[in-house]
Amino acid sequence: MVKLHLFSGFEKQPLGIAVDTELGHLYDDGNNREALAEAAHRVGVDRRRMQTSRGGLAHFDLWGNALEMAKRLFPVVSRREIGQDMRRIGSGS
Repeated sequence: MVKLHLFSGFEKQPLGIAVDTELGHLYDDGNNREALAEAAHRVGVDRRRMQTSRGGLAHFDLWGNALEMAKRLFPVVSRREIGQDMRRIGSGS
């Protein structure tokens, strides 16, 4: 299932991201890259922007209009839930 985790706290001026900008990680809890790419397309993000964390979690960084649309389409999860999903993905189960 594709999920969204919200956060803030870093700045990247070339992208228009300030410290207080709301950001999100769009990811699939089964690490299904095709389902994730389709979800990103629904919010207007090109599949070439997919990233993979050191723990192996494929995700998209979202902000602005794409994030607002994703918040309407996908369940928002807590830091604890994304952590559980990442541990499960990392363990391969």
